[in-house]
Amino acid sequence: MWTILFKEVFTSVVVMGLAGIIVFVEAGHLPHNWFKLVVAISSFFPASTLLLNYLKKVSPQSPGWVLMGLSTLKMILIPTLIILLFEREHEATTAVVIPTVLAYLLLMGLDTAWKIKWIFR
Repeated sequence: MWTILFKEVFTSVVVMGLAGIIVFVEAGHLPHNWFKLVVAISSFFPASTLLLNYLKKVSPQSPGWVLMGLSTLKMILIPTLIILLFEREHEATTAVVIPTVLAYLLLMGLDTAWKIKWIFR
């Protein structure tokens, strides 16, 4: 579990950092709400790992269902957070949203693969 947490935190920092560089280059600045969005996205992955580890100890038969439910919840929350946290008057909407969503999708894919290997070994 600790290796997955390390991978999630390290990869989130690197991938979201690269997305931040792209946003800064394309938009000319980083919107202040972008940091809140990045912290929320980056904290989803370790939090779900800790919850999954706890539930795996309590009920060893259910980690697959829990992983599926947590993944679905994360997929629903990202568009919601973008809608709530993003400034509608911002002039470079695509320059901010597209790198962030692509970084999130990359993190989601890596995180899901790591957790499937961890749960079912």
